[in-house]
Amino acid sequence: MLNTPIINDEQMRAFERDGYLVMRSAFNEDEMALIDTWTRELLALPEESGKHWVFHEENLKGDG
Repeated sequence: MLNTPIINDEQMRAFERDGYLVMRSAFNEDEMALIDTWTRELLALPEESGKHWVFHEENLKGDG
């Protein structure tokens, strides 16, 4: 199970100001491996109505 990172007041203000928050080292190497495995498994699932949503969008560079 992943530990939930705790953010401080300064980070909360940054999120409210910018709309996003970069949290370097929020997860350790083992946790990142779990996240990577899960996202790859999810990506490999077939698209089925009523299941998970797959959203495809071209990036600003137009390469995928």
